[in-house]
Amino acid sequence: GRAGVFVVFGLSPRFTAGPGGGRAVAGVLLAGGGGLVSPSCSSYGSRKAEANEQGMMLGTMQSLSALARVLGPAVGGLLYQAVAPGAPYFTGAVGMLLAAALAMALRPATVAGSARSAA
Repeated sequence: GRAGVFVVFGLSPRFTAGPGGGRAVAGVLLAGGGGLVSPSCSSYGSRKAEANEQGMMLGTMQSLSALARVLGPAVGGLLYQAVAPGAPYFTGAVGMLLAAALAMALRPATVAGSARSAA
């Protein structure tokens, strides 16, 4: 939704490639977008889990998020150096497509409501 717009503009070469304050603007947009997206993802993940598994779901999501922040730059640097300068971006795009496909597969089958909203 709207948070994704912040992330997209924050990653745009228009903001990150040029000199001056463009990088600062990109950093603000990325931080703002991440701040809006992260709680939504946590909420969505906890709603998909059973009541007795919500803590485990949130812990797993936070652990994987931290692991990605540690391994992402290292793997990106290796891809940049060993494969090509565009390889980290291509790999990231493939990962985002896979995540989008997974998210679409997790959507509820009906829009009318779920068992939780009816209870």
